[in-house]
Amino acid sequence: MSVSPHDFQKVVYVADDDIDFNRLVLFALHKFGIKAFSFTTPDALMKAVSAHRPTLIILDINFSQALEGLETLREIRHQFGNDIAVMMASGLADSKIISQTISMGANDFVVKPLVRDVFISKLGRWVESDRLKDQTPNVRTLSPMSQPVIHLEVPYRIREIDEKGVTIETTAVVPKGTVLGLNSPLWDSMFSKKRTVLVSVSRTWQEAQPSTHAIQCTFDLADSELLRHVRNWLIQAQTEGAIDLVPPER
Repeated sequence: MSVSPHDFQKVVYVADDDIDFNRLVLFALHKFGIKAFSFTTPDALMKAVSAHRPTLIILDINFSQALEGLETLREIRHQFGNDIAVMMASGLADSKIISQTISMGANDFVVKPLVRDVFISKLGRWVESDRLKDQTPNVRTLSPMSQPVIHLEVPYRIREIDEKGVTIETTAVVPKGTVLGLNSPLWDSMFSKKRTVLVSVSRTWQEAQPSTHAIQCTFDLADSELLRHVRNWLIQAQTEGAIDLVPPER
C-alpha cells in the first residue's frame, strides 16, 4: 500500500548531521503537538525505522558524505516500499537534485533555511495535528467568500515563479494585501484546463521602466492542488531547460 496524505499518524523522524537544524525542526514539531525524534546518521535513522515506522521522514541530502541522503532514500524505498513519506531537505535549491529526489521516490522537497509557512503547508499534507491546523497559513485568506478578489484589467507579465508564489510586471498599482485573481495560459497549461489562481500581494515596487511596477504575490498555501501542480511544473521545466515566462499574460 502506497503512502497517502490521508494516512495520518503523529510520528516524524528528522535526520540531519546538523544538530541545530534537528533541534529547530523538533522544536517546531513538538510545538504543533507532533511526536518527533532526530538522528544524525543514516545508520541510526534506518535502525529506528526498522523498529518503528514513522509517518514522515525529513531527510537531509548531505551527511558526512555528499548526497548520502539520496542513498538513504534509496534504501528506505528498497526496504519499506512507499509506506513512509519522505521529505528531502537541502540548503541548495538545485533543480537537478530536486528532480532526482522526486524520481527516486521522495514525496516532497524543502529548502533550508525553512520558510515557516511553506514548511507548515508541506507538513500538513502528511501529519495531522489540531495545533498544526491552527497554524496553517491562508486557509481562508484567499477565499472569494471572505474578501473581494480583484482581476487585473491591464496586461501583465509573469517574471518569476517558485513554490511560494509569483512575481508579475504590470502598469497597474496594486496595494499590499490585495487578493488578485490571475488568469494565464501558464495556469491553463499546468492544470490542462481553464483555471484562475488566487494570490495575495505581499510587496510592490517601481521598476526602472516608466509606469512599470513589479508585484510579488504569494500563493494560497492551503491550495494543495495548486502547489502540487506548480511544483511538478517547476521540476519538469527545470529538467527540460529554460523556463520561458516572457509572453504578456491577461
